[in-house]
Amino acid sequence: MPAMTSWVGLTCLLLMTRKSLPASKEAAQKIRSDSDVLLVAGIGGSYLGARAVVEAVKGLYHNEVDDGPKIYFCGNTISPTALNDIIKLTKGKRFSINVISKSGTTTETALAFRVLRKLLEDSVGVEEANKRIYATTDRAKGTLKQLATEQGWPTSSFPMTSAAATPS
Repeated sequence: MPAMTSWVGLTCLLLMTRKSLPASKEAAQKIRSDSDVLLVAGIGGSYLGARAVVEAVKGLYHNEVDDGPKIYFCGNTISPTALNDIIKLTKGKRFSINVISKSGTTTETALAFRVLRKLLEDSVGVEEANKRIYATTDRAKGTLKQLATEQGWPTSSFPMTSAAATPS
């Protein structure tokens, strides 16, 4: 019979959330002040948490009824139509990107992020673009973590990487 260790994962999550909350609030304020649109690029479990929280707090139709920055989720398909629609939604608007990927090599997310990063860099320049890109990734390794560190992007980590997070 497995040991009842799920409380270890919950404790880790609570400690990490408490520790990262000030940085998250600061990033949210910056995004609100310099962006009309936030693009959240990810796929599967990597971005579903972010989407669930946004929709739980702001509602499913927040982009239609709220005045703040519009939040669009992308990078979960290789559809050129979906990517072109996201590009259209950013046209003439100030935007930021939160790329979410544990490894940084997931095809759909990596493809969308490369296109959107180039669009952002062409729009505001590389230096300003680097101030509008946020990476949610592994805390220690992976392609996205390495790129974020090199470019100076703010990062946040996946809260748990071990079996301790799984309820017994």
